[in-house]
Amino acid sequence: HKITQAGVSSVFWTSPDTGHPFDIIIASDDTKYISLLETKRIMKIDASGIETEYAANFPDYVKGLALDSNESLYTISFDKIYTVSQGSYQLWYVLTCGSVSSSESGPRRIIFDKEDNAYVSTFDTTHQILKIQNGNESVFIGHPDGVAGYQYNKYPSGIKYSSPDGITFGPDGNLYIADPGNYKLR
Repeated sequence: HKITQAGVSSVFWTSPDTGHPFDIIIASDDTKYISLLETKRIMKIDASGIETEYAANFPDYVKGLALDSNESLYTISFDKIYTVSQGSYQLWYVLTCGSVSSSESGPRRIIFDKEDNAYVSTFDTTHQILKIQNGNESVFIGHPDGVAGYQYNKYPSGIKYSSPDGITFGPDGNLYIADPGNYKLR
C-alpha cells in the first residue's frame, strides 16, 4: 500500500504474476524496486510509473533489497547476496550461515551503513545480525550459539533473538531490528 502524509491509503501496485512482493526499496530518483519471492525476480517502477522487469531467473527466492551509497542494488537469494543491474545479477557474497532449504527461511534482509558495510538479518538460521566489512563476515549482534530465544544483555554477543527480520538505520545512526519471534523491536 501507499499511505500519503495525510493518511490516505491506496493500492500502489499489484504483482503481475503469482510472486508475492517481499521487499521494496526506493532510490533517490523515486525509482522503486520490488522483489517477488516465488517467481524469483525484481520489478522496477520508474518515477513516471512505468513498470518493467528489472532482473529475473534468480536461482532461489528473491528476498531483501538494499542500495549502497552509490545506489547500486543488492538482493539476498538463499544464502547469497547479489549485485543487480538491468537484466542481470552477479554474485557479491556467499553467507556462511547458509539456509536449511530453499524457502522463505534463512537470511532475509540486508542494509548498508554510511561506510557501505552490509548488515544481514539471518531470520531463523542463526538468529543473528551479520556484518560484512571489506569482504569479511562477522556476527555483529546476537548470541554466538545461534539458537533462538530471548535474552537481553547490554553486550552485543549476549543478546538472543528469535527470527530477526527487518533491519534499518535511523537518522540517529542507530540500528533498529524487528525481532518478531519475541514480539519486539530493538
